[in-house]
Amino acid sequence: MCCECGGAREESFLCLSLDIERGGSVTNSINRFSHKELMSKRDKFYCENCQTKQVATRQMVIKKKPKALIIHFKRFKIDMQA
Repeated sequence: MCCECGGAREESFLCLSLDIERGGSVTNSINRFSHKELMSKRDKFYCENCQTKQVATRQMVIKKKPKALIIHFKRFKIDMQA
């Protein structure tokens, strides 16, 4: 959601890719997936209403349940520095 004008963009999807931690639950994974994130500096959002890049918040929310939903559990983490 654009912090300047309040404009938002909705996108439909059929597949979720969730991080799953050892001993974690699906509910915790979905909660982490849907946390609100601030987009600023280099990650600014291009707002179609303002016609410029703006500071915005990003949050994935399931507004309407799809007929079919594919959930991919990412079970492994790669440490690129190791």
